[in-house]
Amino acid sequence: MIDRVARALFNATYGTPPSGNDALWADLWLKEREDFMRKARAAIGAMREPAEDMVDAGDDIDGHTVYDQAASAASHWRAMIDAAMGEK
Repeated sequence: MIDRVARALFNATYGTPPSGNDALWADLWLKEREDFMRKARAAIGAMREPAEDMVDAGDDIDGHTVYDQAASAASHWRAMIDAAMGEK
């Protein structure tokens, strides 16, 4: 996920299409790639805490409110972001 976000940031910066940028990405200096990876980690990390409206939407799925905190949308979201960040 970090690599995917880093490449998206690269594409947004240089205006390259999502496909066909492997050669351009590979041609970056290591320091530039590491900078995009650092920014990607920061962006993903910032998404770790879901916004309240996201929690409400996730907790109220198909009109059924989830009361079990372990099964809440926020808990699932945090676990998914932790996995994307390579954390357990």
